[in-house]
Amino acid sequence: MSNRIKFYGKADMANGYMLGKALPILQQLKLSKEYVNINDIIELYNVQKFIHAQIFRKDFKSDEKALFNEQNSKIINQIVGRFFSKVDDGTIANYFGKIERGYTKDALELLEKYNVHKRISWDSFKHFIDSNHIPVFYIVECEKIVNTFDNNIRELILKDNQSIDLLITKYLKRSPVRQVFLPKSLSLEDKEQIVKNYIDSAIVHPGTLEIIINLPIDSDFKISDDTRLAAKNRYDQEMNNIFAKSGNSGFQTTIESEINNKQKEPVIIDYKENRFYISVSSKWIRDNLDYPTLLNNFIHIYNFVDKENRIEFISKPNHTSTLEKVFMNTDLKKVYVKSSFFDVYNSFAVIAMISYCEFLEKDCNIRIEEVLQWFFDEYLVNEFNIHDFIVNMPSSGSTYLEKCRTICCEFESVLKQYEVLVKFGTVNHDFIELSSKPMDYHTINSLIPDKYIYLNENNQDCQNTLYWLFSDQTMLTYLPHRKDDEEYNCLYELLMNTTVNISEYEEYQRNGIKWLITKGILKQDSQGNLALHDKLEAIILCDLYKNGFVSNQFLERFQLNKPLKNLQQKCWIYNESSLFAKQECDYLDFYLNKSKFTNGQDLRNTYLHGTQRKRGADIDLHRVNYYRLLMFVVMAIIKINEELCYKAEHAETKEE
Repeated sequence: MSNRIKFYGKADMANGYMLGKALPILQQLKLSKEYVNINDIIELYNVQKFIHAQIFRKDFKSDEKALFNEQNSKIINQIVGRFFSKVDDGTIANYFGKIERGYTKDALELLEKYNVHKRISWDSFKHFIDSNHIPVFYIVECEKIVNTFDNNIRELILKDNQSIDLLITKYLKRSPVRQVFLPKSLSLEDKEQIVKNYIDSAIVHPGTLEIIINLPIDSDFKISDDTRLAAKNRYDQEMNNIFAKSGNSGFQTTIESEINNKQKEPVIIDYKENRFYISVSSKWIRDNLDYPTLLNNFIHIYNFVDKENRIEFISKPNHTSTLEKVFMNTDLKKVYVKSSFFDVYNSFAVIAMISYCEFLEKDCNIRIEEVLQWFFDEYLVNEFNIHDFIVNMPSSGSTYLEKCRTICCEFESVLKQYEVLVKFGTVNHDFIELSSKPMDYHTINSLIPDKYIYLNENNQDCQNTLYWLFSDQTMLTYLPHRKDDEEYNCLYELLMNTTVNISEYEEYQRNGIKWLITKGILKQDSQGNLALHDKLEAIILCDLYKNGFVSNQFLERFQLNKPLKNLQQKCWIYNESSLFAKQECDYLDFYLNKSKFTNGQDLRNTYLHGTQRKRGADIDLHRVNYYRLLMFVVMAIIKINEELCYKAEHAETKEE
């Protein structure tokens, strides 16, 4: 196959080499020439794809480019058509075991295109695919072939233990690379049998078993709870085997949180070398036991939110390494995409929460629940004249299981009451009692207009700019002739810290630079030095790239209205208002429900519907879950307080 021409797509880096080999074939192309080797015919078919693509090498002369014309495409059509018109039950045996490995998919395309499948029997087709080692995955991409041999291909799929991949691609992928056409005779029972066959097979992948365990309910592909349980048991078995064999190998992350009696600084945080460490001064806490400060500690000490009041623990694209993106199932429908950093960081947050709250209770005789209750009972009344909030935090005598059940109800109650407060200006409990609408975090309105700014993912210029400026995969930080020791992750960092001349890039690197100049993102002076055209605009885009959204209110404080207006005019960004940003809602949905994400933790439904573990050994699990649920209440309080402060501040401004 190494000597054959193959078209892999317009953007493939092998095109220059392949075009050089296609040229002599077109120069010698004759309609009268007879072809016997099927691989020669398939090669012509690939040359025709280059004609349709109309891509050329820079060193091609005009007469060489002219060979890639419509007339030659028609000649190839005639030659290929003439060849495949003779393929039938009597001649197909000539091609058993003859298809070169890289041409198997092309062979199927041509059999389908010239209706060979209608002229041959299943036995002949079966010999053809078996002798040429053509996988089922290629066959089910050919709709006409699948329809012709429906029942036979159904049997083929059922016999292959790895057919689970077909179902995952067909039903679970967001944007599948290839289209799958399953036989109409493949029933729901057959699909579940495919899943069972995979679970019982000798070779399984833990990631695929996880997909089965979290399989969403779909009318065209669903499994029983028994099958789901079998997948979980096999997953546990495989993971135990992996760690038993690996011994002490692998990465180890240390998570530490302490309240230090000797520490002078309020807080010391360390996030490096696989160590997450936070130490808080006990003196700081004891000297500041007023309830407002105890709540503010979640912001300024424990960093539950960042400077823009965004929840810090959500899944962020920049936290996922390139290696993780390769191996993660990031393109599955209804899956919350999270990195290993996300898991560690959220575990760290819970441990810090436990450390802080239990220190307050044991050493300061203050229950965190009392502080949260104070916010609703006294703070809202005294600061904002809101008297109608009714919240009942868990009592001290409750078990962690009971506390989890209570806090799930109260968290939802807080959000419903706030939603009604925004709607009516007061907490209308009659409306809440009559409403049967399930809680949807995305629909909770905000008192702050145009609160969050999001990227327009459908704007291709915006997406291209983000890639060239901020991705660590562009090669634009590589300056071949520069000896600086400084390393930068992306072009944006490079330009913000150094002066770069376009001559420092090789020719193959300059396409991205030239595109950014054309679009007005970069500028080039008379000496060839490059710079960001609008640094403030780039700073906003960088924030959006890293976090997915930004606070409009925060940006307005720094008078960034002009770059924001420019981005809006280009339709790169848009505004929406809600209590939580979209990504924050997804974060809450991941932990609390399973309606949106099949891999969600489902804490809310687990406790409210009584499906949580009830064995005594799980007390520690309920303890961890309780403090995680308390974190969500704290986050809601931070968000609500931000909005009420905004409303009060702007009311005062109007009066003045």
